[in-house]
Amino acid sequence: MGKIEQFEERIAAEFPSTAVRSGRTLLIDFSILDEVLQKAQSQGFGLLGLDGFKVAGKSLVPMMDYIVDFSSAVARGSSISYLYDATKLFIRDCQNKPDLVEIVLFDPAG
Repeated sequence: MGKIEQFEERIAAEFPSTAVRSGRTLLIDFSILDEVLQKAQSQGFGLLGLDGFKVAGKSLVPMMDYIVDFSSAVARGSSISYLYDATKLFIRDCQNKPDLVEIVLFDPAG
């Protein structure tokens, strides 16, 4: 198990009622998003993006206006702190909040 998977397992264990697995994907409740992002940044993980979802009955509906993709910023060599700062601004300014969020991380150490 890689570092990111271990981190996700720790988050799922620490927040059992607000972090759930959907297949191999860890989905976290919007209410703990900031805290999980802080933990990921403190562990040194890079941030490729976020995907937001609304819960509709037993289904997850992707929110097209809550997709953050930093792959081009990462390819240009943007700093990890820039990625997190930009994400925090997006979260703060977003009008339509998701129920659940997938955080897409990468390990800059390889």
